[in-house]
Amino acid sequence: MKSKHLFITDPITKLNLELDTSVRLAYALHLKNQIVAVCSPTDLSWKSGQRFPSALAQVVEFDSSSLTYSISGTHQITLDKFQSIHMRKDPPFDADYIATTWFLDHLPSSTRVYNAPQALRSFNEKFSLLHYPNIALPSLVSGSSSQIFNFIENESQGDAILKPLHLFGGRGVERLVLKTLGRKRCVEKIDNILKSSSPILAQPFNPLIFTGEIRSFTAFGHLSYWCRKIPKNGEFLANTRSGATLETYVPSQNEFKKIMNLSQELANQGIHFVGYDIIGEKVTEINITSPRLLAPGKIPEEPFHQIAEHLLKVLPE
Repeated sequence: MKSKHLFITDPITKLNLELDTSVRLAYALHLKNQIVAVCSPTDLSWKSGQRFPSALAQVVEFDSSSLTYSISGTHQITLDKFQSIHMRKDPPFDADYIATTWFLDHLPSSTRVYNAPQALRSFNEKFSLLHYPNIALPSLVSGSSSQIFNFIENESQGDAILKPLHLFGGRGVERLVLKTLGRKRCVEKIDNILKSSSPILAQPFNPLIFTGEIRSFTAFGHLSYWCRKIPKNGEFLANTRSGATLETYVPSQNEFKKIMNLSQELANQGIHFVGYDIIGEKVTEINITSPRLLAPGKIPEEPFHQIAEHLLKVLPE
């Protein structure tokens, strides 16, 4: 039986077809004879007198053997006509992003939204680490320059990473080394960062990043894929946009158990698609806004087929 699935993304023409999880999942659903459509947040609207919001959506047709696609039509469709809606717009997590989730709050139970809009608003990807101190890297969220400096000096051995709460993909991330900067310059750097983003997340710098950061991707509480992201030589950002390379990774039993337990807990909160970043078996970020399933070389299709099969199983009759 055909179902309709809407992906709310950045413009599809700007997505990286080889790495973008949204496109790969949409392709897997298409191969299962499902109807797939895409739109951007600006395509959503709700007019008084209408029971549900609607989208100016583009129906996507894929080639049967590749990610090559065409747009078969653009239609104004009320959101209740979709069996699943995937909120996959990349951050920044700003007022526009939050407004998009408001549209998704007002849908019948027959339309499933992934991830749940309430969860997207309340579960910040970096702030949320504070809820899981047993498995996460020690962290401080603060807008106080003095508190952040004390954290760097006393709890990070003078070497820390500072991250904005609302960005992604390594944007705005800085490493502060107290021995190199000196006290005065370090405080100045903190103050400058807080002028553009406050509060911020501070974490001890872990040199294990030079050997790679682990990405675990889970869907519906099930582990789907693992890989290692290796920064460019001499760099500390393990993001593909920063030039990181990817290789396969087999998790330890401890890593597997930690991520499995947390994923099942998050699934109960409506958070079904999660990308974890892990360094030295400590979780450094819990990505839920638009997490990628990363993999080295040509991405195998099997994980996406499994996710699509599970998605179809859990949809309402």
